[in-house]
Amino acid sequence: MQTLDKRIGDLMIAIKSRAEDRVDSIKRRQQRTLDETARADNDRAEHVARLRAQRLAKEAAETADECNGAASGQDDELVPVFPVPHRR
Repeated sequence: MQTLDKRIGDLMIAIKSRAEDRVDSIKRRQQRTLDETARADNDRAEHVARLRAQRLAKEAAETADECNGAASGQDDELVPVFPVPHRR
């Protein structure tokens, strides 16, 4: 039969081991969450950058078309734009 001090020592070791395991699992979860957040932020930033590049390219193309049209003497017809009623 084990002595009381030996049993208490074994229990303390087991408690400490479980606590360390819990701390390690919490750290892993926190790191995984941080990684996922950083990845999501990076994906969003890339998406916004891609949209901005497309918008700038479109504006540059429109400006080039306007300059080419003005240089060739072509006038664009003004087309009236009427508001479309909102439908539900």
